[in-house]
Amino acid sequence: MRSGKISESVLKRSVLKEIHAKNPAVLSGAGVGRDAAVIKCDGMMAVSTATVTLGDGFWAETGIVRVLNDIACMGGCMEGVLVNITLPQDFDERLLKDIMRRSDVVCSSLKVQIAGGHTEISGAVLKPVVTYTGFGKKKYDISGRIEPGQKIAVTKWIGMEGAYLLSNYKKEQLSLRFPAQLTEVLFNGGRWLSILEEAQIAAENGATYLHNLSNGGILNGLWELAANGHTGIKVDFKKIPVRQEIIEACELFDLNPYQLLSGGSLLMTIPDGSDVLLALREEEIPVSVIGEVTDNNDKILVNEDEIRYLDVPGRDELWKIFNNE
Repeated sequence: MRSGKISESVLKRSVLKEIHAKNPAVLSGAGVGRDAAVIKCDGMMAVSTATVTLGDGFWAETGIVRVLNDIACMGGCMEGVLVNITLPQDFDERLLKDIMRRSDVVCSSLKVQIAGGHTEISGAVLKPVVTYTGFGKKKYDISGRIEPGQKIAVTKWIGMEGAYLLSNYKKEQLSLRFPAQLTEVLFNGGRWLSILEEAQIAAENGATYLHNLSNGGILNGLWELAANGHTGIKVDFKKIPVRQEIIEACELFDLNPYQLLSGGSLLMTIPDGSDVLLALREEEIPVSVIGEVTDNNDKILVNEDEIRYLDVPGRDELWKIFNNE
């Protein structure tokens, strides 16, 4: 197809027809000739955006949940999302329909509405580039303070998002190497990627800083925590929670699970006297205290008798799979 906006017939057939999820906060959503959405807003809003570059084929499963998680970490609850899709000139319309269908399914599960967006064909891209911009009301006050003496905790297990994508891209190799019980955990990892529930519980019970772990995994998240607070950290490497299934899958492809996409894990700081840990465990949400904030600039990882300093984080390990390295 020629570069430029997609035709009205394609828009109706493969974009608008695939939007079913609704949210009462969206007063006027996507449609022909509509240049913007109208949102009912009482009070403060939280907004986040994500372009899916790691997750080709799983745009919605990673992109929409990522902006949902980012908004939750700011005390918000996502209500709508804008979808921007740039397609290569030789695209198959079935691909556009698949992107929209997957997006609508994820939105329906989260009670979020696709409120609008833009779809264009361009010779500047070789594959679809999908950007999601989420928005929602701010419900909880999170101070963002990171102070010496606070505990550092993580929910669920690191590396889940990366392992979920890996299991889909390399399904045949994993199935040949590992028993069904192990691969089943990885193939169904998408159900763990939202942190909305634990973020709301943490916000209600005194957590001061929440961070959605995504690109670069736990090591990148810890670096960003210290940089954000202008503090040091001391983390017990052995206490970082990771499932054995994820470790074994990473070993097969020579990936470091500690630098792997970790959507679904919430990193947080907790002051003394907080009920965060108790509240999360009462809801049967796994949570592990892995270290503490310190009063210097040292970023220390303790692994039994070995002490090392956290390096400036590199790129996410999943790029090795995408680039066939």
